[in-house]
This record gives sequence, C-alpha cells and structure tokens, in this order.
Amino acid sequence: MEVNVFQLGCDFVAQKSIHEGFSLIVSEALWKEKPLVAGRAGGISMQFPEGFDEYLVDVVEDCARRITHLCTILGARPLGTSRTGKSSLAVLAAEARAR
Repeated sequence: MEVNVFQLGCDFVAQKSIHEGFSLIVSEALWKEKPLVAGRAGGISMQFPEGFDEYLVDVVEDCARRITHLCTILGARPLGTSRTGKSSLAVLAAEARAR
C-alpha cells in the first residue's frame, strides 16, 4: 500500500525524523489537512504551520505525549474508525482558541 492510503484513513500523522530535508510525508499530511506530530529536524520545522510548534518534538517521549494528547482530544479510535482531517483540524483549532 502507498502512503496516501494510510494518510487518508488516519486521524493524524506522526513523522519522527532524526534528520530530514524537505519531508514529502509532512507536506502530504498538511495538504490532506491531517493533524501532525513531527520531529524538529531539518526542513520539517520550516514546513510546519505557525502556531503549532508544540507538535514539533525533539525526543521520542515528547512525540508519545503529543500523540496521546491528539488521541484524547480527537477521540481517536483504532481499527479505521477515524474522523476526517477537516473535523480533526476543527477540534484542534477550537482547543487553540480556548487557550
């Protein structure tokens, strides 16, 4: 299967790179309006939308915390029972406005 199929069916995308130039996976996730947790490596931080820096992580433990956070606020469920990217983004935007 290709990356596109996985990304379309997911609630969010995690890309924890140690070294990365331009990340096609990050670009595709953003284009599909999927919430994203990514490593603060190379070009990824330049691709990341302003205001979502808390989802750029340095260590695996931070990545796990951000993923747990997304699962909690998005109500993510296993086995393909995902929401669409747009509704996921709406939940994240509402949470950001509430802060």
